[in-house]
Amino acid sequence: MIRPAARAFLARHAELAAAAGCGAAGLWLATRGGWFLAAVGGALAAVAAGWAVIALRRLAFLRAPSGPGVVEIDEGQIGWLGPAGGGYAALRDIDAVALVERPDGPAWDLRLADGRRMQVPLAAAGAGALYDAFASLPGIDMAALARAAAGATIGAGDGAGDGEDAAAGAGPVSGPPGRVVAFPAAGRAVPLWRRPRGPGAAGGV
Repeated sequence: MIRPAARAFLARHAELAAAAGCGAAGLWLATRGGWFLAAVGGALAAVAAGWAVIALRRLAFLRAPSGPGVVEIDEGQIGWLGPAGGGYAALRDIDAVALVERPDGPAWDLRLADGRRMQVPLAAAGAGALYDAFASLPGIDMAALARAAAGATIGAGDGAGDGEDAAAGAGPVSGPPGRVVAFPAAGRAVPLWRRPRGPGAAGGV
């Protein structure tokens, strides 16, 4: 019988294992002889390599659900339902993404176009789905987000942060009617993405 810790490890690394298996199959096929099999096997191995890079980045978003609340992604919206309330943020309304340190652990800080902010704990249940949601934001560097997530918790004594980003989470954030949540005061904020401005800037999802 597989222990729960081992089962969780296998589930967390399932995508990476699948990519590795795909790459191994491609390399095996490429060595079977002939230019056609070599081309097909090489292409399969290249696809597997790209898949493995994405899987490694996604690993930083996949954590044991030890943080407060549950994350849900539905029809272009990020929802966080916490023990005392929650909120929703449409991807098209997100203007900036940062990582902040809170008393209860690190959280994604989402600044919305209307001035509201929503914070989503990195270790909330279902937070792994944020990788694909964030990937749809125009011009975002997913490698930078993955590095930031992998390096959390942020050092709280590294500085006061930059300007208004340091005040993330200091006030209430309202979601749909009837949902208002006051978050704990945040520590240092690490800005990771801002929506491109100007002519030709791509819109959100």
